Amino acid sequence: MAFPPNYNQNRKDRERARSQKAQEKQARREEKNRERKADQTEEPAADQVAGKENQ
Repeated sequence: MAFPPNYNQNRKDRERARSQKAQEKQARREEKNRERKADQTEEPAADQVAGKENQ
């Protein structure tokens, strides 16, 4: 005879998958933020160097 479905286990599996997906999404957002901030800090330095060469 087959076992009855374990609804609590199914629900926890869905919650785990949802949580993992949210964590991955947050990690992608943080990575994009780090890249964007790194680009922002590099640009003024390049502009300052270019400005000093023109003077």
